[in-house]
Amino acid sequence: MKQRSFQIYIVTATLIGIGTGYVLKVFDLLFIMRLIHTLSEILESIFLFITPWIIILYMTSGIMNIGKKSGRILWNAIWVSLLSSALAGAISFCAASFILPGILGPVPESAINKGILSTFFEFETLPTADIVTSIIGAILLGLGLSLSKKTKIHDLIEDFRSVIDALINKYFERYIIIFVFGNTASITYEVYGSQLLINFSLIFVLIIILQLFMLFLQYNFLYGYLGMLPHNIVKSMLRAYFTGFGTQSSSVTVPITTQCVKQLGVRKWVAEALIPLCANIHKVGDIVAIVVSCVGLMFVYGNVPEFNQILLFLIVMTFVNVISPGIPGGGGMAALSVTDTMLGFVHFQKILMISLFKIQDSFGTATNVVSDIFVVSIVDNLSQENQVKEPKESSEEEVMEGESEEK
Repeated sequence: MKQRSFQIYIVTATLIGIGTGYVLKVFDLLFIMRLIHTLSEILESIFLFITPWIIILYMTSGIMNIGKKSGRILWNAIWVSLLSSALAGAISFCAASFILPGILGPVPESAINKGILSTFFEFETLPTADIVTSIIGAILLGLGLSLSKKTKIHDLIEDFRSVIDALINKYFERYIIIFVFGNTASITYEVYGSQLLINFSLIFVLIIILQLFMLFLQYNFLYGYLGMLPHNIVKSMLRAYFTGFGTQSSSVTVPITTQCVKQLGVRKWVAEALIPLCANIHKVGDIVAIVVSCVGLMFVYGNVPEFNQILLFLIVMTFVNVISPGIPGGGGMAALSVTDTMLGFVHFQKILMISLFKIQDSFGTATNVVSDIFVVSIVDNLSQENQVKEPKESSEEEVMEGESEEK
């Protein structure tokens, strides 16, 4: 499917989903909404089943082709991701502390609208591995294969990856469009008329503005550091943005993000090794949403956050986001363990935080996805400066010569 056509389909599916959810809520057509929600949940289960395979095969293939210097490239990706996330958290805290205290009002518990949608039946496919296990397994396997001579295992990995590529090219994108429609319809149905959305409209707008501001900073840094034109980056990454917006999953969007990053000149093997990793450790959008939501809720209930408290919170949240799964709502759920122990959030505040996170999740995931070009481009440039060259595939003549020498 062509990039422009896919973007149009994603936007159309999103708008139709919003309209459908609105109409079904107004006329109280719960049966039809549950039917759409059931289809969306089935597709999400299928996507989550195949996601570990995408991560394992893409990362393993990319890392093993990088060669013996793959460890340096991975470490570069990790520290760049951590610095980017920490900067996003610091900017979000400063902006939220300056803007929110004078404009937020109290939110009653009755404003929470949750659990109104359920599926007609349970359809849950157990993934072959969780996201963190997939990443660790892919890194270890890729590093091991990069240090060994080419064997049948190398060919097997590439063959399996070609199978996944074929599935993605033939089915993945069209089913994502259906999933986007069902997912946006479900969200619209749940939040329509909710006092939470009305009372927290200002904090929602601030989150979106800060997410876009972080992308503005990152893209302009790439222009100053690497000469990459911001409007070219935006044009190439739109496809990934709309896919992340609709799926609310960085991991599910990995194939689309990888294609977009390659179009911007990042070497193929670097993109395929790092995009699956960045989908799970580089979450600028999530950091912004969590920090702004937590700071806002603290001001709403009269708790003025202290600098030392927030500084430690930012440090911990940066690392928590590294291990949170790249699935819908994963960043918000991972933050719960931090908010109650470090910020003293009670059950009601945690529900509000998750509700806010859910409302903005499409924007947050989209920001996560398109900000990965920042990390991958920098690491790709550093690897070229360190003379990490693209691996060359052995030609048939070289293979024949090698076999004759062995004989």
